Amino acid sequence: GVMVDSMWRYLPVESMKPVEAFIHQGGDIIALQAPAFTEPLWRSGREWLTTTLWRERLNRIPTGHILFDFEEENLEGWIRNSNTPNSPASWDLKEGNDGQALHVAIENMAGWDTLASPMLENPFPEGHTLTCLYAKGVGSTNALSLEWVEKDGSRWIAVFPVTNEWQRIVLTPRDFKYWKSVPQRGHAGDSFNPQNAVRLNVGVAWTHTGPRGGE
Repeated sequence: GVMVDSMWRYLPVESMKPVEAFIHQGGDIIALQAPAFTEPLWRSGREWLTTTLWRERLNRIPTGHILFDFEEENLEGWIRNSNTPNSPASWDLKEGNDGQALHVAIENMAGWDTLASPMLENPFPEGHTLTCLYAKGVGSTNALSLEWVEKDGSRWIAVFPVTNEWQRIVLTPRDFKYWKSVPQRGHAGDSFNPQNAVRLNVGVAWTHTGPRGGE
């Protein structure tokens, strides 16, 4: 069979699997607008939204529960993890987008370097699922990773771009991808469960934020 579509960019995300199956069965596709799925549509209630519009709406959602207030935060409970623990790194508080912000400086990132929060008890109130933060990079840092660890030890990592200006980041549970940790997790249909979160890690790593090293 032959499939012709002039709205190839805007097909619903649910159509990816059927299209893939169609191709594997020998079907041919004529795409009059390519590349495919550059603005896939997601269903939200009765609406079909592009990813761009979905993100814009997420950014309008006000922050409800403040998890870390760096005006009062004691950073002694934060722990650095790195493949080069003897390489110098420091963390302190500096002026941020609105008050104090956590600032981390890594002199020579040569693999991965993360900062782990203290253990947390029910960081997501009932019904809350979004992870909201303000973030920025300095110098050549153009991406950050944010990782939630669940009670069973499973790890879920989201990666997002940053610039040298503060920007608001809003992450949904599906933005967090399973990272090899607990064998029985990460199967098809599995996802990060905010109600089971117990620790947050933030950092950079060649495997996630890119191969750029150095300061």
